[in-house]
Amino acid sequence: MRSATTLLASRRAIKAADTITVGRRLDSSVGRRFTRTIARLIRSGARTCTIDLSTVESADSSGFGAVVSALRKLEEAEIHAVVVCSGSAIRKLCELTEIRRLAPVVARAEDARRLHAAVASGIAS
Repeated sequence: MRSATTLLASRRAIKAADTITVGRRLDSSVGRRFTRTIARLIRSGARTCTIDLSTVESADSSGFGAVVSALRKLEEAEIHAVVVCSGSAIRKLCELTEIRRLAPVVARAEDARRLHAAVASGIAS
């Protein structure tokens, strides 16, 4: 499957992709679009998903809850997920909610690609 990126900050058509990049804010309206995008990704048959939160500057409970819910759905669908989070405030939120129990949290997209490759080759789980 070809790697593609979906940017949720825009209103253009969103195709199923294995990388979902969230814009500067993660609120309830972005959370709803994010949830729909995850559902499309699951239906597409993707085996990996990178959720890139590296550009998020602010998040509310609804938006972040959508991420947690999405990670649970991805786990149920047996899709390997990795969260990219480099911003200190969002990283702290990930630590407080122990999101790493659902998916690894890394600082760079390159690290996510390496994790996906390791899982695909059977080295990591």
